[in-house]
Parts: sequence; structure tokens; C-alpha cells
Amino acid sequence: MEHNTINDPTPALALPTEITLHIAAHLPYSTLVNISLVCKTWRSGVLPILFRSIALTSDQNIAHFSCTIASDDESTSYPASQCIRSLSITSDSKNKLITEAGLARLATCVPHLVHLVQLHWCITFVPADRTVLKLFQTSCPQLRSVSLLVPDGRQFQNELEESHYAALLGFKNLSEFQLQIPQIPPDIGTKAFRPLKKLISACPGLEFLQLYIRSPSSHPVVGYTPDDIAIWLGLELPMPSLRRLHLLGSVHIDERDFVSSPDTGAHHFRDFLSQHIHIEELYLDGVPRGTSPSAANPEYLAQALPSLKRFSGPDVLCDLLIRSSVSKRLECLSIEKSNFKGGLSFAAHRLPKILSLPALRELVIETKMYYQVLTILEAILPEAPGLERLGLVPLPPACHAMFLELISHTPGLRKTSIFNFMPALIDPMCPYQVAHENSAEHHLYNKIKQVCPKLEVSGPWLPSTVSNKRGAGFIVC
Repeated sequence: MEHNTINDPTPALALPTEITLHIAAHLPYSTLVNISLVCKTWRSGVLPILFRSIALTSDQNIAHFSCTIASDDESTSYPASQCIRSLSITSDSKNKLITEAGLARLATCVPHLVHLVQLHWCITFVPADRTVLKLFQTSCPQLRSVSLLVPDGRQFQNELEESHYAALLGFKNLSEFQLQIPQIPPDIGTKAFRPLKKLISACPGLEFLQLYIRSPSSHPVVGYTPDDIAIWLGLELPMPSLRRLHLLGSVHIDERDFVSSPDTGAHHFRDFLSQHIHIEELYLDGVPRGTSPSAANPEYLAQALPSLKRFSGPDVLCDLLIRSSVSKRLECLSIEKSNFKGGLSFAAHRLPKILSLPALRELVIETKMYYQVLTILEAILPEAPGLERLGLVPLPPACHAMFLELISHTPGLRKTSIFNFMPALIDPMCPYQVAHENSAEHHLYNKIKQVCPKLEVSGPWLPSTVSNKRGAGFIVC
């Protein structure tokens, strides 16, 4: 007798659920769908994998999802809705595949998502009927992480729109919150941020805050500063649990604000950092402006970051941190694309000197200028003997000899991105494998393995700073 239908209670093969799950974890999604149709036992085994993360990108997706949840919850003892941990609702302004009417069909589903932990809401309109949004805010007791798009920041100055904005930010008890606001004027003022401050006050356990704010290119003042953010949020609203802070988008960074004496004017962002002493991770995705004063003291910045372990930002700030007391704690450093200060940033002769980086395990250099890359490596690698992960663009053969000399300081290197675009190296089944065996990249790889025997190149490697930003889902819709 064959057991090939989901309605048959007898398993097709008496495998323990644990073994089924272990096998299923290595299979493609389409195969898992077929496995789920074999019998109830196998279905219950693969269901948590199939439904753990759901992405809805059109009215058609939503309609199918709604029908699945409704029929499944009525017909099975272990419904699919119990497995959903992450839900992404995403549409773009061009295709408009999600409409107000389509979104409304989620109203019957949301109360069933009692184990939902993560919500990504990126649709290009604020629904007039906010029933679905309110259900997410009130009917998902385990919801802890929300990433949210506010479609048009230009409307913040309109009081009528402020109620829409407030409705979007009605979440409570979150530990992670990411907010994307395109087209927001830098001179918006503090009033528009009242709903955000209300959300923060309703989330005393907030550990991660990411703000992606981009100003209109037509605005006379393009961009905002970290001081602006500190003023908008205010110092009267502390976040005692904050561990990770990301400020992305149109950020303009003046080095003088970070290293000048506390006695020289206001330093709103430094005061903000000093109030949140548990921050371990700080990302500042910005363009540096201004020049540091001759009496620049990196310790002024270090004193505001007593717990910092991971930093991503422009080269001028990275250079300051590795010359300060933060250097002894720094575990991850990502040097963003910026206006590289040749002769100043990462210069060995500059005082105070670059300090030892005993805890540094990951270094990412995003510039594509080889001279800059080698200058930075020459400054940092001798001070970071424990480095394990190195994010770089591929280097031309003319740079290979110097690169090999520099990584001799980091014999424990395990991962690097310099081979990401070389399929003959990262994929042993690549049809061009033989043809590339004598290439400069293969020679470089073989020599690196002699210096760094723990290096693994089994596939493309993505630095944690990059994956963290992508994980937040901040792609302008």
C-alpha cells in the first residue's frame, strides 16, 4: 500500500522527526514542498522550515497566504501559522503590486501569528484603513523586531499626516527597530519625531535602533548630522538597554564634532552617546565634512563610547578610534567609502600613534582604490595579530607581493572576500577550474594558504557589517 497523500495518517517511512528535519535542512525549497505532500509525519517535520520566513510582494501572494492560513488552521492540529517567525510585506512604487484592498485580506491572518518575532513592512503607502497595522501591533505577543518604511518624509510637516505617521509607529515592547524615511527635509524640526519618541518610550528593552534618513536632493540643505539626530530624539528620553545604533542615509559627519574639546561649544551627539554607555555597535554611514583641529584628541570620542566593540563609518573616524583607548576593545572595524585623506588618515607618523588592536577579529575596507587599501592594511595589520576575517575588493597582481607581506602579521586569517568574484576558486565544480589553475589569483591563494593555513575559501564571504545592513531590509522601495 502506498502512502502518498497528506490525508493518510500513516508515515511513508518511519523516520524520526529529528532525522527528517536534519535532512530537510539541506534540501532546496521546491523539494521541501514535495516532501510535505508525502504524509502528515513528514509534513509536520518540514513545516517549520517551509513557513519560518514568509515574503509577501503582491496582492496575489497575500490572497494565497490568507487562504493557506485559514484552511490550514481549520484542518490540521499543527497549523502553518504556528511556524511563522518572520514576515516581510514589500512593494515598490513602480509596480504597485500590493494595494489597499489586497493588504486588507491580511486582517484574518494576523491574529493567528502568535509566534511572529520579526516584521518587515516596506510598502509605499500608508493604508487609510489601519486595521491590519493595528493587529500587528496588538495581536502578536512575541513580536520583537520591526523594520518599517515611512513612504514620504516630506509630509511630516503636515499635521494631518502626522496622525498617519503616528499610526505606523504604534508598536510596543520591541527589542529591535529599524526605520527608513526617504525624502525628509533636514530642517524638519523635533515635532515630527514625537511618534518615534513615543515608540521608544514604549520599548524600554530596545537594544537595536537603526535610522535610515535620506533628504531630498533638491533641498538646499542636503543631509543631516549626528547632532541633528540627537536633537530630534532629545536627551530626556534615555534608552537604557541600547546596544546597537545605526545612523544611515544622508549623514554628514564633521570630524571636529567628535574630537574637539568639551569646552568648545555644544556636542549634542557626543552627549547622546555618553548617556547610552552600553552601546557596543555603532554604524555611521556618512560623508565626512570639515577638518579636525590641530589639537584633536581621539579620547574625547572614546570617552563617549566606553563599551564600543564594533564600528562602521568613514575613514576619519576609524582612524581616530584606533588611536584611542577604544582600540583595546575593538572587535570589528568597517571603513566605509569616503573622502580618503591621503597623508593623514592611517598615516604612521601622525600623532597620537595607532595603538594595539588585540581584540580585532574582522576588518572591512570598502574603498576600491588600491593605494588606499594598502595604506590602511599597512597601518592596521601589524597591530591586529588575531584578525580572522578580512573584507577587501580583489587586488591586481601588482599588489599581491605587498599584500602577502602584510598578511604575514595575521596568521589566523580564516575568511576573506578578495576571491568572491573568482568562481574558479570558490567553486571546485566550476567548468573553468583547470583553465584558471595557473592564474595570478590561484598563485595568490596558494601563497596565502602557506601564510594563513586556516583560510577557508568554500564560497563567497560577506562581512558582518554588510549583512547587518542588508538584513535590516533598507532598500528604497
